[in-house]
Amino acid sequence: MTHFCLNNVPDSCEAAVEAAREMGISSMVFSTFIEGESREAGYFFASMAREIQANHRPIKAPCFVFCSGETTTKVEDGCRGTGGPSHELALGFAHGARYTAGAALASVDTEGTDGTTRYAGALTDSQTLRMLSEKGINIFDVFRTHDCGGALECTQDSILTGNTGTNLCDFNVMYVPEAE
Repeated sequence: MTHFCLNNVPDSCEAAVEAAREMGISSMVFSTFIEGESREAGYFFASMAREIQANHRPIKAPCFVFCSGETTTKVEDGCRGTGGPSHELALGFAHGARYTAGAALASVDTEGTDGTTRYAGALTDSQTLRMLSEKGINIFDVFRTHDCGGALECTQDSILTGNTGTNLCDFNVMYVPEAE
């Protein structure tokens, strides 16, 4: 039996670094092994964005930070929300990024579907929490019911790719601008 590996998990990050280089923007790969609870990973990305913008560590803004791997979301019985790990990671980032002007993160399931939605993931930024609040959406209720997909669809922050025909785990792109 013969097997072919056409791509592997780090390939998405390596291609992104090359694209950033062509754009003339600094970038780094943080990890190609990210795991754990999606919301907590989102909070971590937001704290990293704040550190980059305030203290220029571990990279100087403006920059991209790339990451791949597979975070998960534990859904308790009785939760009927929509979305998946990428939506929850993106919303966790949005909650923490409210202190980092202009910071943005896209979290995408590379196969094209995230959890119970038709979307691949979401793109959130430092203004997403404000937009949700203006629509009367309480982020803590959203996290409790695991309805991150529904909330981010209301703000039109979901990413639609369709089936991509591949699966290189999840891919995350964070952009951090210089402080205003």
